[in-house]
Amino acid sequence: MLEFERSFWIANLLHRTLKLARPLQRQISIRFETLLLRRLALEEFFRFVDSRLSALLGQRIAELLGEVIAARNEATIRALDALRLQYPEYAEALEQRFLRQSGFRLSLSRFHDLYSREPGAGLAGGAACGLRCSANSCALSW
Repeated sequence: MLEFERSFWIANLLHRTLKLARPLQRQISIRFETLLLRRLALEEFFRFVDSRLSALLGQRIAELLGEVIAARNEATIRALDALRLQYPEYAEALEQRFLRQSGFRLSLSRFHDLYSREPGAGLAGGAACGLRCSANSCALSW
């Protein structure tokens, strides 16, 4: 799961031979975002195993599962660190973009929660700020 995909190797080859940067930038972006999401998911899964699954599966199984998750998380962190070392400015820009997008999604989720609780009630209903929500998503209109 952590090894580079064929498309990454092709993009790297295109960059080295034809000096085409765009395919490699795209592949680095995909890899970086995938690794960040994987790290966040593994950390959340570790908390879930620690807090809830030990009662269901037993303490020993939960400990073993926790060790596997911790090892995968450590490998993911090493892969992220390698990307940060190899492409420091680009990695920082991608990380900032990822954080902005995550914050925006969290805000939209919160607006959706408010909209779902009291439909038609001012800001919570979305009318005051131009919030339009459907079953799956919300969009702001200014």
